[in-house]
Amino acid sequence: MRGIGFLVALGFSWFAAGGAHAQVRDGDVRLYLDASLLTWTKQITEAEGAGLSSEEEITTIGSGLLGAGGVGVGYAVSPYLLPELYVSLQNAKIDTGDGDVNLRQWELRPCLEVPLLPDQRFVPFLMGGMTLGRTVTKGDSDDDDDVTMFGLGPALGAGAHAFITERASLDLSLVFRGTFFVKNDLADALPDGVDLTVKQYTLLLNLGASFWL
Repeated sequence: MRGIGFLVALGFSWFAAGGAHAQVRDGDVRLYLDASLLTWTKQITEAEGAGLSSEEEITTIGSGLLGAGGVGVGYAVSPYLLPELYVSLQNAKIDTGDGDVNLRQWELRPCLEVPLLPDQRFVPFLMGGMTLGRTVTKGDSDDDDDVTMFGLGPALGAGAHAFITERASLDLSLVFRGTFFVKNDLADALPDGVDLTVKQYTLLLNLGASFWL
């Protein structure tokens, strides 16, 4: 946290001194990393068929910089359009009411970022793309098996880059991620004729840093 506080203080000093004149330029390569200050996740599991009908909702809220984070790379084909590729990992412990479950989720996100004021020091942006995810859950007991699920869905976000030097920025973003799991181990254990649907909705408040080359 001290390191992040130092970066924020450095950013304010650059803004106050007027020392950073930066912009998103045509041909820039963006290398970036981030971590989630706050995560909110709702998972909905529905089973239908063969006389069975059930629905379960689990909502979790996590905070701290060590729960989720990732790295990415982008290329400015124009100052107003950056195709990007982002990879992240999220770890969490979920209280299901029947015991704790450990969750680990990997995400691959191809996306497009649209800077709205690319010639300014403070650059707000919009983001849209697709999330491709692999989620592994396991109970606290050593006898519990891993449950693996693969899913995909939309990813939407908004945020801002605050340039602290001509080639470095602090980034803040809010990202919505909707994942619809198309394959999971739970479905394989159900009787024939029972359809299982698992959906997950996630909001992430991210703090990060970018280097523009």
